[in-house]
Amino acid sequence: MTTLSNLLVCFSAALLLAGCAAVHVVDTEGNPIPNAEVTSTSLSMGTGPNLTDANGNAQVPSNVQGTKWITVTCKGYKMVTIDVPPQYPITITLNKE
Repeated sequence: MTTLSNLLVCFSAALLLAGCAAVHVVDTEGNPIPNAEVTSTSLSMGTGPNLTDANGNAQVPSNVQGTKWITVTCKGYKMVTIDVPPQYPITITLNKE
């Protein structure tokens, strides 16, 4: 295996062990936003970005290194950073720039 393949396998295994949570990204009218970048961040590291699918859905690690925040960015929309909620799934609404 190549080094990149090894890294991807290790990262995937880490996500499985850590657990993933569902995030749904929509605009102010409730329409799903595809290709938004969803990143989860702790005090010591960040994971992602994970892109939302055509329905605005993405999976993020829910407890890697004490995840504290979720940030969502997408071209044409204002960036949003929220505190990690106590329960998933969550919906995050983006406002146009």
